[in-house]
Amino acid sequence: MIVDAHVHLMEPEKGASGYDYVKKTGGAWAQVWDAARLVGLLDGCGFDKAVVFTGAGLYPNVDHRWFNDHLAHEVSQYPDRLIGFGCLDLKGDPDAADEVPRLVEDLGLVGLKFHPWIQVFPANSGLLRPVYEQASRYRLPILFHTGTPPYAQPAQVAQWAGEYPDVQFIMGHFGKLIWLDAVRAALQYPNVYLETSGAQVADLEIAVKRLGEERIVFGTDLPIGGATAGKWNVDKIRAARISERAMERILGQNILEILARVG
Repeated sequence: MIVDAHVHLMEPEKGASGYDYVKKTGGAWAQVWDAARLVGLLDGCGFDKAVVFTGAGLYPNVDHRWFNDHLAHEVSQYPDRLIGFGCLDLKGDPDAADEVPRLVEDLGLVGLKFHPWIQVFPANSGLLRPVYEQASRYRLPILFHTGTPPYAQPAQVAQWAGEYPDVQFIMGHFGKLIWLDAVRAALQYPNVYLETSGAQVADLEIAVKRLGEERIVFGTDLPIGGATAGKWNVDKIRAARISERAMERILGQNILEILARVG
């Protein structure tokens, strides 16, 4: 089974000015991708399921409750294929953490996504403490964009991991060029995981050797790049000199086990 742990819903014209600008200038996020279109993309890639979160809702000063409601509605149309992670606007809403129980209990979402670089807060910000308190209640995974200093560095994400062992910290993009810091963080904290969308084949091989395959989850950052990018991200896992068991765990089993702990 292939489960993509990093997929974005691309919403209609609603959101922060930065997102609207990207759409108007024809950037990678210029098209609307709803649930039906994403499921078609998963089919084209040969993927079974995907963890889905907002695109526009990751910008600062947005109505994150609207984006969470919209996401929950979209993923509910394909409950066997799509798994929803919510978003929070930490800088725009001082009570953002209070949204977490509603996300889980009312909307059926099972994790959170933060993009500190776009949302303009460091990934070790004290603003995250009340979020971690709430996330610990439900054993939620939290996926962070990582690899773009100064706000989204692996060491910043990991700073809170020891204090909140019931939160599963997933480093999106493998930390990109700072991937060795991501590996070091995962070696230090058993609740830190690496997501593969920013990794190269050699990075994966080293990480599996040092960490074990249980701490790595597959992701693509779709729909950016389309089916070509999705298939390439699978190919690089299969090109790595790792065992068949490791491939199976990375491509789906690990993220499913993380999600099974939520509750």
